[in-house]
Amino acid sequence: MNFNFTLFPVLETERLTLRKLNLENATAIFGLRTNKEINEFIDREKLNNLSESRAFINLISNLALNNKGILKQ
Repeated sequence: MNFNFTLFPVLETERLTLRKLNLENATAIFGLRTNKEINEFIDREKLNNLSESRAFINLISNLALNNKGILKQ
């Protein structure tokens, strides 16, 4: 399958909007990635600071720009 995410789509329903991450989301991503309850069954390293959160967002953005994937770690 070939996907092109260089123009990342915005998908909306009445209750949900899926859109491209941006650096304004760094605080929210940090909160999700450091929440013990949310990450209880997810095997990944926790973020230590907002800088790591921004780096994660940049990683995801670069993967999408290069059509490598939406999420890959």
